[in-house]
Amino acid sequence: MKKTLTLCLCALTLAAHGAPKKSAYRYSRWSIGVSAGTPFFWGDMNSLAGDKTYIGATAGLQATWQATPFLGVSATADYALNKAGSRSYAAGYQLAPDGFTYYKEQAFPTMSYGDLYSRIGMWTAGLHLDLNVNRLAGPCMAYAWPKLIVSPGVYALHFDTDVRRKSDNSVYVKDMTKGDISLGLGGDVVLRQKLSRTLDLQLRGTGMWIVDREFDNIATVGYARQNAYWALSAGVIFKLGGVRRANLIYKLK
Repeated sequence: MKKTLTLCLCALTLAAHGAPKKSAYRYSRWSIGVSAGTPFFWGDMNSLAGDKTYIGATAGLQATWQATPFLGVSATADYALNKAGSRSYAAGYQLAPDGFTYYKEQAFPTMSYGDLYSRIGMWTAGLHLDLNVNRLAGPCMAYAWPKLIVSPGVYALHFDTDVRRKSDNSVYVKDMTKGDISLGLGGDVVLRQKLSRTLDLQLRGTGMWIVDREFDNIATVGYARQNAYWALSAGVIFKLGGVRRANLIYKLK
């Protein structure tokens, strides 16, 4: 019974999408894409702050080479901009003008976390290994839509960050990164839906651990491990040569 049901599902899937082509030369290996969405930062301050949730913006480009129907390699370039504020329990922490944190009031001038926010701009360049998860679930799922793609990656990061007063948006702590390049480790989980032979629609979730623990322009005594970034974005993928050829990611065999 189970085998019969599986064969029926395969037949329905192939009937809906058509039989796969067998010649690899008929398939395009290259695609490019654009995307936009909203990012969130987790550091000593957090985009999901105690008093509000900060909504920012991110935009990016990607280029992908599809080596096989299962495996691809992609390069991404993105810019993200958002704010981060104090968590509820940390609103009373004190920040000095040099960006260092104290956990109680000091004899010299400081300001409370609750009266400040961090404005974070981040440029990223990423290199990814794209894995078409559908192909691990057998021939039926390999030809089904949408495609689920898991894409671990490594990132080079550049930050443009300062800490500002909530009262007048003036700069309280200047950018401490000094143009340094940092490292990020993480990747994407992607749902991709075919629109036409030329275009796909893509929904992408990005998660990343940031090596630079002072990316939000705040320094602390402890070694914070919650330096993280998450973004949700939507985009369009253009398959090069797709007018004449399907993309290799659609190839069944």
